[in-house]
Amino acid sequence: MSKWTLVGTNALGFGDQETKEQKARRMRKFDNMIRNTKVKTEEELKKDADKAFRAEQERKDALVAAYDAKKLKSKDAIKEARAIKHKKNNKKADSALEAAMV
Repeated sequence: MSKWTLVGTNALGFGDQETKEQKARRMRKFDNMIRNTKVKTEEELKKDADKAFRAEQERKDALVAAYDAKKLKSKDAIKEARAIKHKKNNKKADSALEAAMV
């Protein structure tokens, strides 16, 4: 049979330098933070989502515009701009194909 040894980790409380009072204070602060967190309504969540979506679209449009103007220097930014442009072209082609079918 193999021998088992107990490995002390921070999860088990070994090496913890925090006193009981400090831990209680930290937990109380966390509980108060959770209790006082304002819950957003459905309308607020939708507004936040729309705002985030518009901001991301503006960022992508600016990236593609910079790519078209050949102002990008970073390889990662160039790759991302090419991917965005490729997706837009595919969407346009798909919508044109659907319009032709109708």
